[in-house]
Amino acid sequence: MKKILIILFLIQPVLLWGQYLEEYELKTIIFEGNNNLPDNLLRDQIKSKESPNWFFQLLNKFTSFGEGPVYFDSSLIKEDIKAIKQLYMSYGFFKVRVKDEIIPDNENKYVTLKYLIKEGERAKFHSLTVKGINKLPHGISKDIYPMLVIDTTSYYFAETIEEMRKNVLTYFHDHGYMLASSPKPVVKVDTVKNQADILLSFKPGKRFRISDVTVSKTGAGKDLVSDNLIKEIVDISPNTYYNNYEITKAQIRLYRTNLFSSVLVTAMVNDSVDSKVPLNISADVGKLHEISPEIIANNEDNAFNFGFGFGMTRKNFLGDARKIGFSISAAAQDIINFIKNPSIKDTTFLGYADARVTIDQPFLFGKPISTKIQSYFTLQKKRNEYNSKILGTKIGLSFEMPRYTFITSLNPYFNYEDAEYIYQKDYIIFNLRTAFNQKYPANPAIVDSLTNYYMDSVITKNKYRTTNTVLGAEISAVHKDNLMFPTKGYSLTLVVEDGNSIPYLISQIKNVPFGAPEYFKALVSFSKYIPLSEEKNSTLALKIKTGNIFTYHGNKANISLNQRFYSGGNNSIRGWASRELVPKESEIDLSAPNEDFNSVLLRGISPGGFFILEGTVEYRKKLTKHFGYATFLDFGNTWNDPKEVRYDHIAVAGGYGIRFYTELVPIRLDFGLKLYDPWDRRSYITRLGDRNGFWKTFQFHLGIGEAF
Repeated sequence: MKKILIILFLIQPVLLWGQYLEEYELKTIIFEGNNNLPDNLLRDQIKSKESPNWFFQLLNKFTSFGEGPVYFDSSLIKEDIKAIKQLYMSYGFFKVRVKDEIIPDNENKYVTLKYLIKEGERAKFHSLTVKGINKLPHGISKDIYPMLVIDTTSYYFAETIEEMRKNVLTYFHDHGYMLASSPKPVVKVDTVKNQADILLSFKPGKRFRISDVTVSKTGAGKDLVSDNLIKEIVDISPNTYYNNYEITKAQIRLYRTNLFSSVLVTAMVNDSVDSKVPLNISADVGKLHEISPEIIANNEDNAFNFGFGFGMTRKNFLGDARKIGFSISAAAQDIINFIKNPSIKDTTFLGYADARVTIDQPFLFGKPISTKIQSYFTLQKKRNEYNSKILGTKIGLSFEMPRYTFITSLNPYFNYEDAEYIYQKDYIIFNLRTAFNQKYPANPAIVDSLTNYYMDSVITKNKYRTTNTVLGAEISAVHKDNLMFPTKGYSLTLVVEDGNSIPYLISQIKNVPFGAPEYFKALVSFSKYIPLSEEKNSTLALKIKTGNIFTYHGNKANISLNQRFYSGGNNSIRGWASRELVPKESEIDLSAPNEDFNSVLLRGISPGGFFILEGTVEYRKKLTKHFGYATFLDFGNTWNDPKEVRYDHIAVAGGYGIRFYTELVPIRLDFGLKLYDPWDRRSYITRLGDRNGFWKTFQFHLGIGEAF
């Protein structure tokens, strides 16, 4: 008893001091001796957290997005040390030692918490022993053994073993072994030789087949959707081996129909008999008629569009999970510029109004090929250049790709459009001057005279009509670790289109003239993500995009505006506004006869290029769960022909962005600066001194999702 009292007497000052310090903010956490693991990785493992800076504390007083102060808690130190040791041992540092040091600042009421680390020598893999798969069928074991190989020259890393274990369990669950399990790996360490021996055990259990597929329905529309339709969408037959991947895919397929409020496809383990298990589809069928007002927010045309819409949908239209919808919408494009000049009459305003009918169905010819048919009418206003009316029809297919394929998305489509473009008078004059300047570069008086003459005597209309028939496909290979904030992997997208070959063939069969151009369009975009931290909160993102439109019959000036290439905007070169970077060289044919010049002119002044080259280097950093930032360098432009590409015509923009990460998508605000303007090669500092130089040199972009 006497000894206990003495111990309590000795530790009482320590306890009181710890309680006293708990009134102090934990200002800084320092790690010393961590030569192999970064601070941020260690900081993520421990329970003690640094108090946020003044900005986030201030934000916390007014919103739910900030964070309040964090006070020192001495009771967490023991758990922190344990977490640090466990992390180090997962990397093979089995001899690691950790001590703590508390440094108070009594004047400011802050505490600095320091962890002193002695890492020790890192162990390597020595051997891997596997139990539980030697009695499996030859075909199964033959597939599994290649997954269970270690490199004995590499350092021990627990995640390597865990990934191996998960891959084998996934294989089991996708090949009938529904109840397969694996206990935690056993690691034996030889501390003298610094070697780790691993024991992995598996319990495959029975191999199950599906005995029957049943359907349980609830909800308002349960009597309007048949059991057979649900089974057809699931597409899992009795007597096939249990496959968890196919079950997951079936559940996704059901959700995509939008028929169900909730749906769950599960194997009824308790009802299994011998090696047979029934599969149950539990579905809550919602109402089949839907009226939905909506707020529009998207990144079409490399600009943030904001507006409103209204839609009506009839689900399971004519059966087969088909859906028909009617929608109208209107939106302002490049909303930042609209806020600065809130007038529809303003010549810099961009926007659109749209009405469309859409039919969606999950099957085509009895196969799970998602099919969408759309008919639409769109009115567009594009700055001070032109207004357009577009009437079109589009048929798109989306193929369900097999597992473990390089190509993850295959979407062929057919698109027909009839478009009328109404050009602004000032824009026609600008393009006339450009064309005459190219022909008479040293004669401004002649340029003015010819421009006035053509405007007064030759130009009789400002409208141009075109039709376009496109057969194309979008092919993607997306292999990145996270769709919201990718830090590793890559994304490759190829868009190929053939324009007007179908109506040309029809015209040849009917022996009638055909005036539209035939062309081939290709656009490829590649993005690469390089992780810069173990904790996956920072990455270097790289993008390169290039495309060309090759005209193999007819005049390329007749190609529709919405088929051409444009640069500038929040997903493009962010020092310029949406679609602002287009070729300066005119495509007007001044040798055309006067009676045809009107149509030739209107074709030639159409904005947009026929070759595009863009690239981006971007550093992204997540500061907290909800906040982050990015710095970027964008470059590129559009040209009328690949032969016109010159390095001094490549626009360059740099800037800084703020990111807010919601549960659904990131929202970003980017500030872009024209570092090099190929059409004004003065330094950006000089350009800032011009009248309205700030607004001409900087661009602000609001966007949804990362730039790429």
